[in-house]
Amino acid sequence: MWIPDVGGVGTKYLLIADAIALAVADGVLAPGAALPPQRELAHALGLSLGTVTRAYAEAERRGLVAGERGRGTFVRRPGGPAQELGDYGAGSGPETIDLGLNLPAAGPADRHLPAALAALAQDPLLARSFARGMPQPLPQHVAAGVAWLARLGGPVPGGETFLTVGGQHALLVAFMAAAQPGDLVLVEPHTFPPVKQIARHLRLRLAPVATDGDGIRPDALDELCRTTGARLLYTMPTLQSPTTTTMGAARREAIAAVVRARGLTAIEDDVYGHLPRQRPPPLAAWAPESVLLIGSLSKSIAPWLRVGWLRAPRHLAAGVRSAVAMSCWAPPPLGAALAARWIADGTAEAMLEWQRTEIAARQALARAILGTHAAGSRDDGLHLWVRVPDGLHPDTLQAAAAARGVRIVASGMFAVGEDRTPAIRLALGGPPGRDRLADGLRQVLGLLAGGALEEGVV
Repeated sequence: MWIPDVGGVGTKYLLIADAIALAVADGVLAPGAALPPQRELAHALGLSLGTVTRAYAEAERRGLVAGERGRGTFVRRPGGPAQELGDYGAGSGPETIDLGLNLPAAGPADRHLPAALAALAQDPLLARSFARGMPQPLPQHVAAGVAWLARLGGPVPGGETFLTVGGQHALLVAFMAAAQPGDLVLVEPHTFPPVKQIARHLRLRLAPVATDGDGIRPDALDELCRTTGARLLYTMPTLQSPTTTTMGAARREAIAAVVRARGLTAIEDDVYGHLPRQRPPPLAAWAPESVLLIGSLSKSIAPWLRVGWLRAPRHLAAGVRSAVAMSCWAPPPLGAALAARWIADGTAEAMLEWQRTEIAARQALARAILGTHAAGSRDDGLHLWVRVPDGLHPDTLQAAAAARGVRIVASGMFAVGEDRTPAIRLALGGPPGRDRLADGLRQVLGLLAGGALEEGVV
C-alpha cells in the first residue's frame, strides 16, 4: 500500500494532497492506480478519517484523482477531466460574460495594427532576420524592453535583459533559472495560478507568507527564511493578483532588506506595474543583485501582444539564456518588432493612457453596481477581489455564475495551502463593452445577495 510522507511542516491534509501530486508527477502513482482506502490510510498515518477524506477531496479538486462510488479513488488518466488550472485559462463561448481572465479592455491596439504591420514590412533588418532564421533577438528589440522596464520606476543598475514570449513565459524562464527540484518557494497566500502549475511541473514546493494590507510582512518573511531555509521568493508587489494589494515604498524597501540579508532570490512579477500613474519603484531597484524583474505588454496594451522582458542579475543571466533557448529557441521577431516600434514612437504610451482611462471607468461602474462588495476597488487595476458573505462558498458562486453565463474565479484557484479568505476575483477588462460588463456585475450582485442558494445551486 502506498503511504505518503506527511512528516513536514504544514496542514496534514494538504501535505497528503501534495504527496499525491508528487507521486503522480514521479510516476509512483500511475494513471489508473487506486489510492489506499481512506480508513486504512488514516490508520497507517495515525490521523483521523476526516483528515484523509479532506486530503482526497483536495487532490480531486486539483484534478489529480477521481472518486468512484463503491470502488475507491483512482489517479486520473491523461486526457481525462481538466487539471487544477484548466478552467482558469479556458476560453469562453461568445455568449459568456467573461469576468475570469484578467485582460485589458479591447482598445486602440487593433486599429493601429494594420498600419504598423505595413511599416514593418518595409523594414530591411526585420526581413533579414526572417530570412536568416536569426536565433537571437535584435538589439533594438531588447533595448525597447529596457526602456519599458525603466518606466516601472527608473532603470535598475547592472544585470541583463532578455526578450520573452510574454510575461508568463518570462515567469517560467525565471523559475527554471533560479530554482532546483525540491526547492521551497515563498509566495503570497493567494498567488497567480500558473505559479502553482509551474511549481508542480518543476517539482517545487510552495509556502505562503503572512500578509497585511501592505502586502508581504517583512517579519513573517524573515521568520520563514529562518525556519525553513527557503532561498526563493515569488511576489507581485503592484496590483497583486488576485488581492489588488500594492506595496508602498517603505514596505518594498523593508522586503528588499530581508531579501538581501537572507540571501534570497526574488522573482518580481510586475506585469501590472505600468497601469498606475504613480507607483513606487520595483523591488529590483533596492536589491538589483537579487531580483529577477518581469514586465510585459499584454496586461497594459493588448492581450494578443505576447511580448515580455525579464531583467536578470548577472549571476543568473546564463541560466535565463539557457531557459529561453530551451523553451522557445528565440521569441518570434515580428511581435518584438511591433512592440519595439510602438514603444519608440509613443504609440504604446498612448494605448496605455487609453487603458488607464477605461479601467478607471470600469472600476467606477463596478462600485456603482456592487456597492460595499467593491470595497477593494482601485481605479488603476484590472480586477476586483470580492469577499464572500458568510453562508456562501466561493465555489458555489463560481458554479452558479457559470449557470447564468458569467465566468468568475473562486479564491481556491489562487490559494496556497488552506484558503483562509473566501473570495472571488472579478476581471473587468474582458467584456467588450461597459454595458456587457454591467450585465455580468448585476448577475454577480444577485448571487452575492444569496441568489445562488435561492435557486438551489449548492
